[in-house]
Amino acid sequence: RRGDQELRSVPLRNVDRVLVMSGVAMSSGFLTALVSRGIPMQMFVGRGKVYGSLVSGGLPNPLRLRAQYDLCSDPTRRLALARVEGIASRVYFEGFAKRLKPPDFAFKGRSRNPPKDPINSLLSFTYSLVFSEMMTALLAAGLDPHPGLLHELRPGHPALASDLLEPYRILVADTFVITLVNTQQVQADGFYAQADKGTYMVKETRRDVLVAFEAFMSRPLGGAKGTLTPRHLLDAAAQSYLQVVLGEADTLTLPLGIDDMDAPPAERMMALPKEGAP
Repeated sequence: RRGDQELRSVPLRNVDRVLVMSGVAMSSGFLTALVSRGIPMQMFVGRGKVYGSLVSGGLPNPLRLRAQYDLCSDPTRRLALARVEGIASRVYFEGFAKRLKPPDFAFKGRSRNPPKDPINSLLSFTYSLVFSEMMTALLAAGLDPHPGLLHELRPGHPALASDLLEPYRILVADTFVITLVNTQQVQADGFYAQADKGTYMVKETRRDVLVAFEAFMSRPLGGAKGTLTPRHLLDAAAQSYLQVVLGEADTLTLPLGIDDMDAPPAERMMALPKEGAP
């Protein structure tokens, strides 16, 4: 509603998640309804930085958290996965600029804080969206998003979410941005420059990006014949990490596509040796 005017009514059974992008008043009854139905809420501030999530589930399991922190305290097991990040970072933006067709969205290099052009603005915003998705997946799995394997633990930084997100930046975030630009779902005049020399989306563009992002995350990767979505991949990554934490798996397997979900773990794993293993 806006004032006394009802803008739209949506049955909760049709709601997958709620994104809060600005100041919105919500009743305690609405929040209770989300929690009771397992519908996550992700909250953003300013121009798109995620600052909180509401996920149903109650208090964390202390035994699970202890196992998670024990895992992160083992330098040998952390190093095994850190080698993967080195490989990924070398090829991260290779060929990215060549895949963008509209000249108004030319990519000259990654810029952050602030993003200096429309394509970097889209990338930063999309990374925040995908990051919040990974945060939600980890919280839903009963894991603490903070103690990571690649990034050091520090206050206010969900390192584990950053770790697990790395392989999905290209697969999910970059692919979404390229699709968004090449199909002309956004236009270069939907951005504005600020005094900090940053480039940001106008309100209408941000809304269009959110609508397109939700459709992308919910769309089967295999087209009409598939059921696996990008959101399923992130959920599977969180569940795979949980299996390692609980000692139910020897390696951390991160599915990176349709075929990976059916492939043997050895063909899709990011090696993380079990405690005591060479």
